[in-house]
Amino acid sequence: MDEQQAIQRLKRGDAGGLEILVNLYQVRAVRTAYLITHDPALAEDVVQDAFLQAYRSIRHFDPARLFGPWFMRSVVHAAVKASRR
Repeated sequence: MDEQQAIQRLKRGDAGGLEILVNLYQVRAVRTAYLITHDPALAEDVVQDAFLQAYRSIRHFDPARLFGPWFMRSVVHAAVKASRR
């Protein structure tokens, strides 16, 4: 299953689509969050929260755009916010 199919599953309320997106983006997202927070546990928490937020707000996602940049922008924003605390 590809990214677009996973997004369509999520938009229909099927949480199985999230598993696919996690498999595609988790490693990159955690690495990115770690580079910002310098804390492995905090980086994992940030990414977990970012996936949950993506799940909650997927209905606002424009399928004509790429998911990766949209999601990674939220990871960076959350990591910066968490590192300031």
